[in-house]
Amino acid sequence: MERRSFPFPSRPNFWCIEMRKMKTFLTLILTAAGLTLMSRPVHAAAGNPLLRFEADNQPLVIGDPLTVQVVLDTKSRTVSAVELHIQFSTHALHGLSIQKGSFLEKELSAGGMFASSATITLGCDPSMPVTGVGTIAVLTFTVLSEDSPQLNFDAQTKLAVIGADGNTVDVMSPLSTITLAGESLASVRVYPNPVRVARGDNHLMFDQMPAGSTVKIYTVSGRWVKTLPAPSGSVSWDLLNDSGDRVASGIYLYLAADAQGNKSRGKFTVIK
Repeated sequence: MERRSFPFPSRPNFWCIEMRKMKTFLTLILTAAGLTLMSRPVHAAAGNPLLRFEADNQPLVIGDPLTVQVVLDTKSRTVSAVELHIQFSTHALHGLSIQKGSFLEKELSAGGMFASSATITLGCDPSMPVTGVGTIAVLTFTVLSEDSPQLNFDAQTKLAVIGADGNTVDVMSPLSTITLAGESLASVRVYPNPVRVARGDNHLMFDQMPAGSTVKIYTVSGRWVKTLPAPSGSVSWDLLNDSGDRVASGIYLYLAADAQGNKSRGKFTVIK
């Protein structure tokens, strides 16, 4: 954790507004406990709290859900509130929700999931600040790309720390990366590619896979289309989605996986 002064612009009005925001955040938490905010230099120390990301389900593939936990380790300090500001890679992740975890019991500001960021403010009774390690928030995403998605806490993330050495707002700036992983099945074949419906193509074949494999089909936006079991190592797809409707023309993605979890990814085109 880096504890530092805020790099405010030199404009007096802007500086005053931002300082009031920061002090208000902590003052609201401390008032009920009869505590006060100390003005003193802020320095990094080995016992300061840490935030980190933990992903529940890896390896990840296109179209799969991704659950990410935000974990707080208070180290030698006690924490009464956290204001989270999280950024993520829009090319690889589609944000669905952010919800509070169990470590801080109160949601002081409702969570919000936006195009490339998520925010939430969490706290507890300031007379009984938390200590230890626990999940403070849970984020859910849909995976859109095999490229390594990245999540990080931006410079607005703050912790209200209460302790004998002062009541402070600490600025957090760690970085955590989640990498999509998966081994390939080099021998898998997909044909005909492209599929030309006008010339009579009405099936797409997947073969040369190990027995017990499965094939998942997605649109390029990551929407699941259909899952095809291939118990003998090959399967023919009739170009119908899971609802029984014929798919539209376009580019589609597939994920072939064997029983050991090895994976092969690729794309094909349907032309009507």
